[in-house]
Amino acid sequence: MSCSVNLDTRFLAVASLVLTYAHGLGQGVIGGNQNGFGPGGYLPKPEKVAAADPVIKAGEKVTLKGKLKGGRMSIGGETTGWQLAYANGKGVAVLEVDMKAIRDAEPFDGAEVTITGSIISKQYVERGAVLILNAATVVAAPATRKVS
Repeated sequence: MSCSVNLDTRFLAVASLVLTYAHGLGQGVIGGNQNGFGPGGYLPKPEKVAAADPVIKAGEKVTLKGKLKGGRMSIGGETTGWQLAYANGKGVAVLEVDMKAIRDAEPFDGAEVTITGSIISKQYVERGAVLILNAATVVAAPATRKVS
């Protein structure tokens, strides 16, 4: 009787290993690859991004679209007073903007805009090195009208 128990135990162990291996190959579906991506998977393959995010580093010229906010203040005056919130591949990023070259910048406060300029690095006493978009041109996005 002990001999048949050993045989049954060995059989169950081998059968378990074989079934575990087979399940790993096919993942329990016809055609396999139920791990998500690719043909036969239940998730579509992620699409490649057509254009890369703009390079935000000192010396680069960029064009960014986003919401411009003015009237920002900082202890010690370590700010330009303007920030642009723009979408990038990771979500929403915020970049400080120098609007000195823009005549009559106030109407752009709170507006969706397209800003073209170059990235500079400014060294502040408290904040350290900060990347700033030195605006050359600012264009407001066309107003959209809601239809009800």
